Amino acid sequence: MTRGARRRQRRARNRAIVLALLVVALVGAMIGLFVGGSTPSSSTTTTSVPGPSSTTTTTARTASSAPPPILPTPGWGVIARTGRGVAVDQQWFTVPGGARIFVLRFRKGATAFHLHVGSEDPPGANGAVPLDAQAQISPWEWRAGVLGVFNGGFKQAANAGGFALDGFVAASLKAGAPTAVIDTSGQLTIGSWGIDEPKPGHPVIAARQNLSYLIFGGQISPYANEISPWGVTLGGVNAVARTGIGVDAAGDVLYAVGSPVLPIDLARGLAAAGAVRAMEMDINPYWPISGASPTPLRSPAPFKFPNPYSQHDPTVYATGWLRDFFVVMAQPTAAACSLRSPAPVPGHVAPEPPRVTCTPAG
Repeated sequence: MTRGARRRQRRARNRAIVLALLVVALVGAMIGLFVGGSTPSSSTTTTSVPGPSSTTTTTARTASSAPPPILPTPGWGVIARTGRGVAVDQQWFTVPGGARIFVLRFRKGATAFHLHVGSEDPPGANGAVPLDAQAQISPWEWRAGVLGVFNGGFKQAANAGGFALDGFVAASLKAGAPTAVIDTSGQLTIGSWGIDEPKPGHPVIAARQNLSYLIFGGQISPYANEISPWGVTLGGVNAVARTGIGVDAAGDVLYAVGSPVLPIDLARGLAAAGAVRAMEMDINPYWPISGASPTPLRSPAPFKFPNPYSQHDPTVYATGWLRDFFVVMAQPTAAACSLRSPAPVPGHVAPEPPRVTCTPAG
């Protein structure tokens, strides 16, 4: 055999060895993929072999499995826990100048929201909206379990923004204005109407506007240092009882109250609580009313954590109140279940009560 033939033979043998190694590696990878070396994105499969028995039990956890419980956050005092973990917590914030802001935090995934009109404001609304949205907490909300309540915004005569609920429009929504919206899943968020709200696929059952952004993109509005943009105060004084709502980066809802405080104090308190978007709500001593319960209330009962600055007990929302307000409910413990309202029908006023809806696991 010539020297050139021997070289060609060695190269062919080397190629065969490399090819064999590649085949072995590929087979090993395929075995690892289907026997347990990979974690599919939609489910986790666990194989258990109990001792010497040859029986193999496989348990599949699908994407509908219960999420981990919501855990306490350092600095926040837990008010309410449900089967989903921490549902409501609270914290005090002292801002520059010494003002103190009390913040309730309603945790996303454990809570759902519903908006109500008042018996007097918006004018005529209480007789125009369905029962689920009238001036007292509804039977559907008691059935779900009420964890909290808090006041809405200015009266409609103040022309502070639009108001729409269950298809009833008390005042036209202003394009671009900050808007607290509630979708059919009961989730409340704050966005700019006609720009990033409503979101595609998330029908809105309630929308409440009130003035301009107090916080946007995590930044306090430069107008927060002024007084006149934030409502007419009782007696013309600058520091009065003020409330606001915000959302943080996790989607939790924040309700803040202080008295007597300036707009900048309220903004700083909400920012310290983590708000990325926030808006001022009602002001002056008579109107800030809120409360929270450590357990879901199934019928009218005292809220053990009332607004420390309020002139009224929050149980007024159970019997009927003058102005609009929000109710916070507990989401069901079962991961496959949630509170949902019927989708609105454009141009029609129709009830949209929250009801427990469950989807099959699998």
